Amino acid sequence: MRAVCAHDVARVVRTYARNGVLVGTVAQRIKVGRADIKLYFDRFLAKNGVRGRFDSHLIQPYDGWGIHSGTYTFVWVEGGRSVVVPARYTFVWTDTPEGWRIANHHSSALPE
Repeated sequence: MRAVCAHDVARVVRTYARNGVLVGTVAQRIKVGRADIKLYFDRFLAKNGVRGRFDSHLIQPYDGWGIHSGTYTFVWVEGGRSVVVPARYTFVWTDTPEGWRIANHHSSALPE
C-alpha cells in the first residue's frame, strides 16, 4: 500500500510475479503479466490524490505460497468531489527467485 500511496507504479508492479494476474477493482478486463498490470496502475495512480488503506486482513500461509484476504478503501478526487471505494481483495502470494510476489490479485467493490 505504501507504493500505491506514493504513486510509485514501478514499485507496485514489482510486487507482482512476472506472469501475475490482476482482476482490478476498476478494470474492464483481467490483466496478465507485469506490462499489462503496469498499464492498469499507470491509469489508476494518475487519479487525483489517490490513496488507500487496509481495513482488515487474514493471512493463510502455505509451503511456498500464501493467501492474503481482506478489505481496503481507496479515495481520490474527481470533479472536485471525493470518491471513496471500499473493496475486498485476495492476494495469492508465491515464493519466486525474486522473493515473494503476487501471483493473483482479485479486487471487487464491497456490496452495499
